[in-house]
Amino acid sequence: MAGKTPAEKQLSEASVKVSLFDSASAELISDLASIHRDAFGSISQYGWDEAAIRNLLKDDVCALVLAKAGGRHVGFALFRQILDEAELLTLAVDRVMQRAGIAKNILIFMQLHLIKHSASKLFLEVRSDNLAAIALYEACHFEQIAVRRNYYKTADGDRVDAWVYGRDLG
Repeated sequence: MAGKTPAEKQLSEASVKVSLFDSASAELISDLASIHRDAFGSISQYGWDEAAIRNLLKDDVCALVLAKAGGRHVGFALFRQILDEAELLTLAVDRVMQRAGIAKNILIFMQLHLIKHSASKLFLEVRSDNLAAIALYEACHFEQIAVRRNYYKTADGDRVDAWVYGRDLG
């Protein structure tokens, strides 16, 4: 079919499997850090390294949603739930696989898990210039609820606002 992105062409050959984990091997953590660096490295001065991901996964309230296709990791989300509120900490998809619905699948899987585990609200922060992520979150019924001025530092040292989004899960 003409007009498919490279990611869509790859996905037509390999199904995507999304799974939940509360821990990860050193090899998996290395893969996650690489995906995160690839997805955000060009726009952020601070990528999430292996130590940051490992430390988050040590926390009992944090979990990992992992997408795999063609035998390799292609995207993930880290989130935490405390009582009935949850926060999406990061969502990253391999740059080659972006715009093929993987982030949306991860987000939906995570939300279904949270609903099953009695979460009623989900929050996240997104860079105000990350238009693709904003479009995804708004398509998934998130609403902007606040702004954190100059929250993110860019790769060139400038500052960018964080938009805080939330949505009811009930």
